[in-house]
Amino acid sequence: MPNKKNIMTGNEIVIGTVFGVVALLVNDFLTVPLFGNISIAWGNTVVLLALLTQRLPTSLLACMINAVYLAAYASAPYSGLLALAEFCVLAVLQHHRVYLLLSSIFFWLCIGMPLAWFSIQTFELPTQAFAVVFTVKIPP
Repeated sequence: MPNKKNIMTGNEIVIGTVFGVVALLVNDFLTVPLFGNISIAWGNTVVLLALLTQRLPTSLLACMINAVYLAAYASAPYSGLLALAEFCVLAVLQHHRVYLLLSSIFFWLCIGMPLAWFSIQTFELPTQAFAVVFTVKIPP
């Protein structure tokens, strides 16, 4: 029987779940309303902190919890997809030793804003103000 190695230990699952629940609570209680139906959710900062301090599977679990919450309860249905896409790009670029700020700028200029614009056009959201929030993203 070949020796199978687990991707995550029990402690990593607990730590990833704790980071995900903290991100969920930050999104739920520390969301900053800007105007209308627009708000800034800060939970992704907790996920990026997990990416910087934990192994990739642990931080991916936290990102999945955060993305499911954003997709289910945020005002824009595609915000969970954007959070997951940002995490994937930042994780790959961090593996290649690119600074987090440069990775975030790259994501939002090349992937995030076009994806947000496409989502706004596809879902026919009532206001174009969502584009303002995505361009004002503050990196951690």
